Amino acid sequence: MEQFREGRKLYTAEKYVAAQQLFQTLADQWPGDPQLDAPSRSRALVCETQLLLAKGNRFNKAFQFGQAADTFAQARDVLDKAETVGGINPDLIKTLREEAQNRESFSRPAQSVMDLTAKGDFNAARLKVRQLKETQTRRSDTEDKLLNELATRIEDQADRAQVKHVLEQARQLEADGQLDKALAVLTDAQAHFNTSELRDRVRQLNREIKYQKTMA
Repeated sequence: MEQFREGRKLYTAEKYVAAQQLFQTLADQWPGDPQLDAPSRSRALVCETQLLLAKGNRFNKAFQFGQAADTFAQARDVLDKAETVGGINPDLIKTLREEAQNRESFSRPAQSVMDLTAKGDFNAARLKVRQLKETQTRRSDTEDKLLNELATRIEDQADRAQVKHVLEQARQLEADGQLDKALAVLTDAQAHFNTSELRDRVRQLNREIKYQKTMA
């Protein structure tokens, strides 16, 4: 029982790897023991759950939301096993399951936002962010920051897509010999998107127009 108490101390200190190893060792050494088998096995599984929750949070911070959601789902599966084994406070199982569900309910829609943004469907991505803010009320502080960062990324990608479109439009006008119209398109865009690409192209086009006038 001394080792069991040591395992509980390790768990309380959030040393989940060491606690899991100790509880699993106890379960292996005392199979069928009413005081050590089930309580040790279920606690080893709870330690695994805590490690999975931490892993999922790391995936979230790296904007790998799909992997995070799968990890939180895995944590729920492990908790189901712990509940089946028994020998542990059911309130702890309930609390950890709610934690895993809350984190997963953020991560899956967040991955949808990433996918929509990557496809260039910026309006749908913006809508998904608004829905997350309105419906996912149990967000952590970290998730709030991630959600704000997602909103910023949407706008950045939308701006880049618009600049790319403007540059392509200007290139087409240049190819048709309409340099003044191309310059007007670029200058108008530059008022909204003051990027280095636009500035460089405006300078180049001004030089080209000036050169053509001197050669006329």
